[in-house]
Amino acid sequence: MVEDPKPKRIRLSSADYTKLRHAVYQRAYGCCEICFRGVPFNEFSLHHILSRGAGGDDTEANVTGCCLFCHPS
Repeated sequence: MVEDPKPKRIRLSSADYTKLRHAVYQRAYGCCEICFRGVPFNEFSLHHILSRGAGGDDTEANVTGCCLFCHPS
C-alpha cells in the first residue's frame, strides 16, 4: 500500500516572512491579538494556528500576531 504524499506547505523566505509580519501587524493595529496591548513591531511575533509541523502554512489566515508574553512556546 502506497501512502499519500504530504500536501505541499507554503514556506516563505525571510523577506516574505517579514512582509507577512507587517501585514498581520497592520491587521492587528499594532496590538497583540491575544491580550490586545500595543506592541512595538520588533516585539511582535507570529503564532501559527495550525503548526508548521502539523502541516500549517505561513499564511495570514493561519497566524495570529502576539506580543512576546502571549506567544506560546
